[in-house]
Amino acid sequence: MDTNYFSKSFFETQDFLSDDDRKKLLELTTLKRYPANTIILKSGEFTNDVGVVMEGLIRVYGLNDKSVHFVTDGQVFGSMDTLVLKKPSRYNYETLEDTVMFVLNYEELEASTQKYPNIGLLLLNYWKQTAMNIFKNLNSFIKYSPEERYEHLIKKQPHLVLRVKSKYLASYLGIHPVSLSRLKSRFLKNSDDE
Repeated sequence: MDTNYFSKSFFETQDFLSDDDRKKLLELTTLKRYPANTIILKSGEFTNDVGVVMEGLIRVYGLNDKSVHFVTDGQVFGSMDTLVLKKPSRYNYETLEDTVMFVLNYEELEASTQKYPNIGLLLLNYWKQTAMNIFKNLNSFIKYSPEERYEHLIKKQPHLVLRVKSKYLASYLGIHPVSLSRLKSRFLKNSDDE
């Protein structure tokens, strides 16, 4: 996997970027590979990295080991604490699978927006998507029962159910692992009955 792969796979979804914008982004991009179970960022640390996960899975969790987010193929990795607030990360970022990312230095990326305004639009889109994901996650805890959250997860992100250990999924859904096991059994039984 190289920057050509990045330019084809990532840039296809960013059709507003000019050739010059793409060239600049490629200049700022570094390919990084992390084995499974690698802590990329620890709580209390800083990072200037923002990246796109091309293959793999990252779990974001707090000090209490509660999963708050998963970053998968095609999604953007970055710590809002360190990138925006300039404070230490409140969360740990750990690969659950071998992970390949294209990484950019956020300060360099931000500085490039002066000459490349479309890169600024790319950043704005990233932050809008991040804010919406946070809102959707928060809203699901207010509005839905654990069973409804699990059903929603199966519909919207079925790959997570297959790729993430039950104990991590349970903490993400806000339930005990035994309760998740019961939910899985009930959903399997219901799908077999249909």
